[in-house]
Amino acid sequence: MPRPYLVTFALSLAMVGMLPTYAHSGPNAGGTLVLHAPVPSIYTTDGGYCGSSGLTDCTGATTRFDSQDPIVVFVLASFFQDAAPRLAGVTFGLEYSDCVAVIGGESCADFELANPDWPAPGSGTAVTWTTAQTDHLIEVYAFELYATSSDGCTFGLAPHPDQGGLFADDAVPSNLDPIQDFGTFGFYTEGRLPCAFPIAACCFDDGHCEVLNEMECRSAGGSWETGEASCTPNPCPQPPTGACCTPVGGCEVRTEAECDATGHTYLGDGTDCSPNPCPQPPEGACCFQDGDCFLFDIWECADRGGDYLGDDAVCDPNPCPQPHAGACCLPNGDCLVRVESYCQNHGGEYQGDDTSCDPNPCPQPVGACCFEDMTCLVLEIGPCELDDGRFLGDGIACDPNPCEGPAGACCFADGTCEVLFEGECALRGGWHLGPDELCVPNPCPEEVECGFVASRDEWAHRKRQVLETQREERGQRPAQSVTDAAGGTSQSPVTGGCGALFHNADGTYEAGYGWAYGGVVPPNFGAFAEVYEVANQRVCAVHFDFTQVGNDTGQTLDVYVWEDALGQPAAILGIVVGVDPGPIEFWPRTSHHIVPVTSDCSSNGAWVGYWGNWPGDTAGWYVAADLDGFGGCPATLIAPGIGYPTGWNNVSIIWGPTRALGISAEFVDCGTVPVVESSWGKVKSLFR
Repeated sequence: MPRPYLVTFALSLAMVGMLPTYAHSGPNAGGTLVLHAPVPSIYTTDGGYCGSSGLTDCTGATTRFDSQDPIVVFVLASFFQDAAPRLAGVTFGLEYSDCVAVIGGESCADFELANPDWPAPGSGTAVTWTTAQTDHLIEVYAFELYATSSDGCTFGLAPHPDQGGLFADDAVPSNLDPIQDFGTFGFYTEGRLPCAFPIAACCFDDGHCEVLNEMECRSAGGSWETGEASCTPNPCPQPPTGACCTPVGGCEVRTEAECDATGHTYLGDGTDCSPNPCPQPPEGACCFQDGDCFLFDIWECADRGGDYLGDDAVCDPNPCPQPHAGACCLPNGDCLVRVESYCQNHGGEYQGDDTSCDPNPCPQPVGACCFEDMTCLVLEIGPCELDDGRFLGDGIACDPNPCEGPAGACCFADGTCEVLFEGECALRGGWHLGPDELCVPNPCPEEVECGFVASRDEWAHRKRQVLETQREERGQRPAQSVTDAAGGTSQSPVTGGCGALFHNADGTYEAGYGWAYGGVVPPNFGAFAEVYEVANQRVCAVHFDFTQVGNDTGQTLDVYVWEDALGQPAAILGIVVGVDPGPIEFWPRTSHHIVPVTSDCSSNGAWVGYWGNWPGDTAGWYVAADLDGFGGCPATLIAPGIGYPTGWNNVSIIWGPTRALGISAEFVDCGTVPVVESSWGKVKSLFR
């Protein structure tokens, strides 16, 4: 087969494994694969067996051979006499042990794509015809076999290990029907011959439906519905339902069989659960370890971990044993009289039953206390707070002075933020962002990722630079964003067209980002990008989710595909310039835009993104930003000379914590060419 068709067909087969379960609705439904050896044997060393099976009736197939001489065994697709098959493709595999040796084999179709180890046990192949086959017995394959011993063993057919066992017709896209059964061929033993029989919907007493042949249906206790070859929609009569009462007084509408199977009580056909007709269990006093008493039934009391005192037992007066209480010393030195369980659950230290908090028996934390003039004294927590000081923690010293430096946002490794003195921030292992910086909104990333910075210290340095620039900006602001919308804006699900679609955003967006004025500099400063670690594939289309606030006046974008190198965009693999994205929705709605791209193959993943063409002007539109989804690596290329850290950076440096951007991509195998819907394309798209 010519190489371009082989590559395209390989992509089509890869897509088959991604499809859902198939309904028995195509023209090849109910078909089987059987094995047959012509007698006498037609084995030669020249091959060319297809067309020589000689089988005209499936029931006359020979499935046993008691000799160790080589023999030709045919694989045939079998369809029942009243069927109207249109067979254009088959996927199947092999199962056999080392008592059978395969000399060779040949496809009886026009094209074949086999596993590298075919025809080894557990391997599979796929074959297609350029013209649909319409006979009731269709030769699919011919194998040259011999038995290596006379102990008795079989050579069997099975589903393809990756694609399953499927018949495809010549529609575009193909209807895919599961192969109903697979035959075996025996050496010194009987083989198995599953000739095809008509299939139809088989109805069972509980109302469920299965597609079976008549014998299978009746042996399973079902009723065969002639003429109905599908269970979608379900043609079977449904059994009546009624109220089913649980022991705890709950009510569910079930069939009588379902209710009886759970051991519950069925109230009769047509009964309803509204209002609840089921008898309610009696209530009684339920006691808990803390001495509380509530009226519950025995089941709810047990679910809540209580002790049931009996039906109709009352809670007034409280019959529950009361636990002893005592002094509980909390970590901050406070003392509360509580039961022991409460004390332990709140990190306290229980002083014993009936102990008192007057006078306070709890040890008082002693540590650094900071005052407004940045002086530091080692004090107990009580005197510190009475003098309007800030207690930094038990055991914290004043040398070096943790109170020095201005107060401002302090970021920690877990992404949390607190307003602390600069010295206190360093003492607690944080990164201080500067004086008067606030923690709302939280400026701290959950983690340093994507390879844009080598350490937290470097990230903090860049963030301080951004904050200082933003404080000093007057008039035109190069970094622009749309106002957050409560709950975000949902984007309808979008599927790929030319390949497999990968996306980092969760489909809901809470903001949008854009560069303007000096932030947009040719050729691509002000670009946005997302990375996808898809090895040995190429990008065939890039998807964008955009929004605007009224500044879209016909601007264009340049679409890029970059090679990934050390976690940053590098060499350009593909570019489309001057693209008109079309109408863009107004915030808080977003619109979806797809741009076909021709790119080179990427060996270790690719970055995809765009540059908005509006140098010196306000942002024409904004790329949607996902602040709380499953996440990716949102990046932007910052122009020099505008006060921000130049080069590729995570967008979180500028706009705050962001999980992903609305930039996604479709990938196909390297070297794959798009399917052309022509006479050849029709064959290649059989397994799309």
